[in-house]
Amino acid sequence: INGTNFGPVNASLAFTWAGQTAKLSRTSSPWSVAGAFTTDQMACEVLDPHYSVACTVDGVGTQISTTIAVAEQTFTFESKLNFTAPVISRVSPDVEHVSGGALLTIEG
Repeated sequence: INGTNFGPVNASLAFTWAGQTAKLSRTSSPWSVAGAFTTDQMACEVLDPHYSVACTVDGVGTQISTTIAVAEQTFTFESKLNFTAPVISRVSPDVEHVSGGALLTIEG
């Protein structure tokens, strides 16, 4: 998430993904990468104070809305995110021993 004005020293930052919200509060300036926050579905950290937050989320679902709030000022992204199921197109080799230990290549 890239932007500007991620709040004053005592601001809180909240990121909502698929209905679950993670919050990070800051008590000193600048934002600290050490101030990462996590929930069951996401992990976020501030990469560049006031400008960039990175969140890793589960890539599952369709029409997922994303919202970020800084010091109670909210912005919702207009684009909804969609994730499709992975597709496996090829596995090689076609035949392998049942004893295990073989290296398989999965393409998709």
